[in-house]
Amino acid sequence: MYRLTLFLLFFVQVSVLYSQPKNDRTWILGYPQANPDQPNTEQFGGMYLTFDDKGFQVEQFDIFGGPISAVANDDAGNLQFYFNGCSVFNKRHEVMENGHDINIGSVNYNYECEEFNGLPYIRSGNLVLPMPGHDSLVFLLHLRLVYTSDTSISDVILDRLLCTEVEVDANNGLGRVLQKNETVVADSLHDAIAAVRHGNGRDWWIVMPRGVKRQFWKILLSPEGLMPPVLQSFPPPYPPFNVKYYFNIDTPPYIQEIIPDKYGHESWAGQATFSPDGRKYCRVVRSSGVEIFDFDRCTGEMIFRRYLQLPPYTAYPEEPIVACGLAISPNSRYLYFNNNEALFQFDLCEENLGHGDYQLIEEWNRFFDNDFFSTSFFQMRNAPDGKIYINPASTTRYLHVIHEPDRYGQACRFEQNAVRLPKWSDFVINYFPNYRLFDLPGSHCDTLGIDDLYPTELPLSFDEFRVFPNPSNKEVQFYLPQCQSVSVRIWNISGQLFFELPYVPGLQVWPVDVSNWPTGPYIVAAYIDDKNPTVRKLMVTR
Repeated sequence: MYRLTLFLLFFVQVSVLYSQPKNDRTWILGYPQANPDQPNTEQFGGMYLTFDDKGFQVEQFDIFGGPISAVANDDAGNLQFYFNGCSVFNKRHEVMENGHDINIGSVNYNYECEEFNGLPYIRSGNLVLPMPGHDSLVFLLHLRLVYTSDTSISDVILDRLLCTEVEVDANNGLGRVLQKNETVVADSLHDAIAAVRHGNGRDWWIVMPRGVKRQFWKILLSPEGLMPPVLQSFPPPYPPFNVKYYFNIDTPPYIQEIIPDKYGHESWAGQATFSPDGRKYCRVVRSSGVEIFDFDRCTGEMIFRRYLQLPPYTAYPEEPIVACGLAISPNSRYLYFNNNEALFQFDLCEENLGHGDYQLIEEWNRFFDNDFFSTSFFQMRNAPDGKIYINPASTTRYLHVIHEPDRYGQACRFEQNAVRLPKWSDFVINYFPNYRLFDLPGSHCDTLGIDDLYPTELPLSFDEFRVFPNPSNKEVQFYLPQCQSVSVRIWNISGQLFFELPYVPGLQVWPVDVSNWPTGPYIVAAYIDDKNPTVRKLMVTR
């Protein structure tokens, strides 16, 4: 019976592991050479990045449209189709049946799509979602970029969020586009779409920021399709989006100035994302800052919590920020964001949201690929291996990596140029929502019996400070279940201060090696300040 029980437990654990959705497993980077329909070269072509929980493998293939701004995979992580802003391509890298003329009417559509097979202007505004309750239907949401009569000659706006419906099982798995370019929202929009699972574990919330003010279109995707968009607005003051834009054409500088209209250039080159637990929605707007919201997965309501001003460039503090990105750690604790030239971390703990500040992780090392292309920081994406990958705001062959994003400060192990790709990649890195988040247990909308296999635990109280294992003969771990950091002091049986940790971060397991400590009892005290410590007894044995 004992062996049978162990086998059943192992079987259940393995079944749970492999039954997790892997819709974000396959990424596509790269783009073809300038001559359309020609075989790829050593420098130009497509790359699959196929992830598991340990990393990824790179596989090269001939690609005839790019850069790729949206990818659809099935639950097992197998590629279904991808999108380059102009056409929908099937898994054979052919234009899908009825998959042409997507986003027709966009700026430079004829030039970019007809001659170069790619519309690269939308970096974070395209999204693929499976339709709940319909295994064969997938919705592709995509933005359109146009000139309008109320924009300057140098300016454009994102004027539509469109929907294209794909039947992925048609044509023996090669797919077919059923409807395309259907208007979901007609408005000035921001290049920063994001989605999160509804608290019922089945439907999806889609959030699309407007191009001005602090306003957001929210759309529910259910088995009935896309529900009518609902606009949520927040009162002023709004951050200063209307900066004057200028850039150097040459050195010594010849300066070109562009005076933006009310849409400005702020609707481009930013990002938005939900925390993996679905409780926070954050967005970053270039030349401005980061906004943090609470999000209710049952109602879709957002509560504005904090605005963080983006730091200016170090070398050129007067120049506007040209691109920026953000991501949130897998444990939903740490928000990472960049201003193109530096990476920052902000602790999303409740105690820190009101008055805490962000910290600098690292500045860009000024490395240029091929001695020309900047490897500065741009889009940031969570990957299935638990790491965060960052692509540059330029054409390069490199990705930066945050190896341990669940750790505080420098312990997150940020590595610049950590991945060298075999081919060039351009600006875009695919966005996927968290497919492994399901119901919101205990909520009023948890009514469908769809249970989250890995529910997020709520924060514990400080009184539950843990010291384990206890007794210990090798390593003891401290766990502080509240957000604030503490100092830890340890006394031996003689009352002498034996060991001290001036900083232990909250909501993390902090290891201490006790293998060389004398055997016997110790007193462990954790201080938020110098008063009222929480005290535990520790026994070191051999």
